[in-house]
Amino acid sequence: MAPTPDQYQAALTALRDDATKWQGCSDDLASAKSTADGLDLEALHFSYIADKLGVTQIYQEFQSKMVRLIGEGETMTAAVSAGLLTSAQTYQDEEESGVHRMNNVW
Repeated sequence: MAPTPDQYQAALTALRDDATKWQGCSDDLASAKSTADGLDLEALHFSYIADKLGVTQIYQEFQSKMVRLIGEGETMTAAVSAGLLTSAQTYQDEEESGVHRMNNVW
């Protein structure tokens, strides 16, 4: 059973709305990544003993890992958004093409 015109429009709207939400998530992660990347603490920010015990290095490794993971999240959520938009556009193109073929048959 083919979807009604209202169901078709609702599906397209839902896909595009979801894509917008995923892109918003990606944008938020990009902002978080930028903030995390700017949080530089060096040896002078820790006590002498803490630095000698490796706290500075551990912090830098942790920061680097967090920036990388947030960046991966940004990339993946942007990809989900793009995939949803592509799906919506393909769905719309195929529907319009099908309607055109049906009109030419009759």
